[in-house]
Amino acid sequence: MSLSGIFGLLFVLIFFGSLLVSSFVFRQKREFPWRDIAAFKNIQHAIGLAVEDGTTFHFSLGRGLINALESAVTFVGLRMLERITRLIASSDRQPLVTSGEGAVNILSRDTLQATYRDLGMESQYSPSAGLMVGPTPLSYAAGSIPLLLDEKISANVLIGHYGSEVAFFYEAGERAGASTVAGTDHLEGQAVIYAASESPLVGEEVFAGGAYLQAGLLHQSSLQVQDIFRWVVIILLLGGALLKLLNLEQLLLALISGAP
Repeated sequence: MSLSGIFGLLFVLIFFGSLLVSSFVFRQKREFPWRDIAAFKNIQHAIGLAVEDGTTFHFSLGRGLINALESAVTFVGLRMLERITRLIASSDRQPLVTSGEGAVNILSRDTLQATYRDLGMESQYSPSAGLMVGPTPLSYAAGSIPLLLDEKISANVLIGHYGSEVAFFYEAGERAGASTVAGTDHLEGQAVIYAASESPLVGEEVFAGGAYLQAGLLHQSSLQVQDIFRWVVIILLLGGALLKLLNLEQLLLALISGAP
């Protein structure tokens, strides 16, 4: 095995070991100081508002393919959908879930049905709660706008793969008087979200949704370990830059490889 392969394997082992340790700490402590992310506070507030007012909570999963790189943010969205459905199940209206990809639509319906079944409320589930509104960016946005305006939407949450079309969701949400929170893995979409929102989900923050919505111990532990490893990577980058500046990089590589 090459030196890079050894380091890669070592990193994976250390990460999973840290994840186990963090899970044990969370199981014992139950509380941990999170970074304040306003977007998740807004989502929790919107959930409470939808339950109290009997309005509809709209959750959009984007148009990412499940067999491509953007599947990561899509599955994060599905996990958040499951958690939000549990919190909002006592409302008069079930969440309205839209997507722009067929397989994601099937998964969203399955998530809703499985959650209601687990809560013993399967009779309240309706397949019409999960809609595929358009396979292209513009058709997806155009198909969602009438729903936001006509379905008594009080909250508009978008977690998935979006480009610049996310601007149309913000515009429709503002016209409908609904609060909008969005997060995506697409750089162009992130730029629009950052400009349009007072509380955007930028970068890796979108992947913290499960932890902030109390979706499970594994999500909380994973987020804590990611924060720790982020600082480790920053320190390594700064250390490497310092070694390069002092011309010690070649000497260190020689010592690691065992060269004379």
